[in-house]
Amino acid sequence: MSVKRTVEDALFSDLVRERAAWNCEACGAYCSIGERGGLHCSHHISRRYNATRWAASNAAAHCASCHHHFSDDPVAHGAWIIGHIGDQRYRNLKMASQRLTPLKKHDRQDIRATLKAQLADMKQQRDRGHEGRIEFEGWLP
Repeated sequence: MSVKRTVEDALFSDLVRERAAWNCEACGAYCSIGERGGLHCSHHISRRYNATRWAASNAAAHCASCHHHFSDDPVAHGAWIIGHIGDQRYRNLKMASQRLTPLKKHDRQDIRATLKAQLADMKQQRDRGHEGRIEFEGWLP
């Protein structure tokens, strides 16, 4: 089942890429800033679950090659996730994803504003010379 990509998803994807300083978090390959096809936002838990859809801990930046590899090999993907965020954090994400989280129009506006503000903050940090990973919170209900 395909999940429609929203404005909020696009903002979240930019946050994930910016957090990783446009480097693949699996192999370390650098992808040019703004080159979206080169660096993907790879969700650990499917985007279909609103409770974790925009959670910072639920995604990593992967180059197209690593993203395709992990899509084709879910066991390798699961092992990578656990190595990256830890077993307990991954189990917490899985549990949180199961919470029913219906969203209304005003919720989406709040999510959009929250993600926009976090992205603006990250870009300001980059403009001031910050290199490397910059953490962000994302959105959780």
